[in-house]
Amino acid sequence: MKIILFHFLRMILTIIACIITMLITMQVNGQDSTSQSRFAADQMGDRFFNSLTKKYNSIGNAIEKKTVKLLMRLQKKEQKMKSQLSKEDSLKAAQLFNGTEAKYQQLQNNIQNPASTIGSAVNPLREYIPGLDSMQTALKFLQQNSSNLSPAGIQQLQSLNADMRLLQGNMQSSTDIQAYLKQREQLLEQELQQFGFTREIQSIKKEIYYYQQQMTAYKNMLNDPVKMERLVLTELNTVPAFQTFMQKNSYLSSLFAIPPDYSDTSVSLAGLQTRAQVQQLITQQLGSMPAVSGGNAASSATQMLQQGLQQAQQQSSTLQNSVNQFANGGNSSMIMPDFKPNSQKTKTFLKRIKLGWNMQSVAGIAPNPNTCVFGLQAGYKFSDTKEFGVGASYIMGTGYGIQDIQLTNQGVGIRSYLDIKAKKSFWITGGFEYNYMQAFARYSSIPGFQFWQKSALLGVTKKYKLAKKEGNFQLLYDFLADQEIPRGRSLIFRMGYSF
Repeated sequence: MKIILFHFLRMILTIIACIITMLITMQVNGQDSTSQSRFAADQMGDRFFNSLTKKYNSIGNAIEKKTVKLLMRLQKKEQKMKSQLSKEDSLKAAQLFNGTEAKYQQLQNNIQNPASTIGSAVNPLREYIPGLDSMQTALKFLQQNSSNLSPAGIQQLQSLNADMRLLQGNMQSSTDIQAYLKQREQLLEQELQQFGFTREIQSIKKEIYYYQQQMTAYKNMLNDPVKMERLVLTELNTVPAFQTFMQKNSYLSSLFAIPPDYSDTSVSLAGLQTRAQVQQLITQQLGSMPAVSGGNAASSATQMLQQGLQQAQQQSSTLQNSVNQFANGGNSSMIMPDFKPNSQKTKTFLKRIKLGWNMQSVAGIAPNPNTCVFGLQAGYKFSDTKEFGVGASYIMGTGYGIQDIQLTNQGVGIRSYLDIKAKKSFWITGGFEYNYMQAFARYSSIPGFQFWQKSALLGVTKKYKLAKKEGNFQLLYDFLADQEIPRGRSLIFRMGYSF
């Protein structure tokens, strides 16, 4: 009897525990989206807002600045072409160039005042950029779940969302400008080819091409999230409510019209045929299907199915290519260059700076010790094939051999160099140097340049990849070695590293 009573009580307690667990689970699920989204919003702080505001404003200002400069340059080029063409055919000049000043001014106004062009559009940018879409959807989600934020936090969120919309407006205006410039370039090339404006048209093509490359670089920056963006998106992706919100409200979902009950398996599968039903339908159709020559109805059905699958695969490949082009910022107005592009054109000044160091060992001639020359340099890349730089060097004495090592100050120098690409990884290197080649105790004791020796160098540099950096070997000839006191070495071998 006791055993039966014990099992009965245990069963009652188990049922009560299950009911309590279910109630707790339902309550947690009901509050899941709100509590987790609030947690994510609370964790953002000023660093998040300041980081994204700085990023979006920086890119937006850069797009505006680059676009205005481009439009002003192209307008001047067209004015010059109009002046030249008027001397040969005034009617043609009026036909092609009248009204262009007003058009360029309108384009400038559009890029400088994006708020007047975006209106109330949900997605001002009619182009899919994954990183931008994810962050825009995240901001919308946080705005809808911002009841626990302070008034200052809500204002920051609204301001950040407004900054993003202005950036999208700038980017869309830039895309529209690219489309117009492409049409304009084609028209001018078609109409002015007979008048000998080949060089001017080529100059316009280069301007537009490099501008398009620069805009693509900005889109890539938006696809590369900063640290705070990654933290917030990682946090939000753990919230089921955000995942559902992303499926329904992202720009990508609007492109493919995902049904609202997509995540409901029972609903999404309703009405779809099973495999057995499809097989039965094919079997029923075989009897009424005419057989092909030398075959039967079954082979005819198989052939038709194969043809249908091939057509479906072709359509799928076409759609995939379109989506890839769209997702990568593809632009039908992109100009394909008929010249060799210079990839440095679209880089900022700092990104075109190339730092490096090199060293050389020089055997001493008594009474001078052996020396090791260390050089630091900073180069500016004018193009992919030309680089100019300056640097400084320090000459360290190492003694007179293994058994007599003495570290001393044996001189300093300043340098300049010019690298011109010759073929593949070989470059022609020239440079001019001033070197003070006397022992000294303190830098303050080094005399003026009248006591320094000159070197005029010319030679070959071999560059090679070293991980993600670049190494090099140099063999140079000093044309002023005979004038050095003591006489310098004509051949100089250096090895270096750039980053």
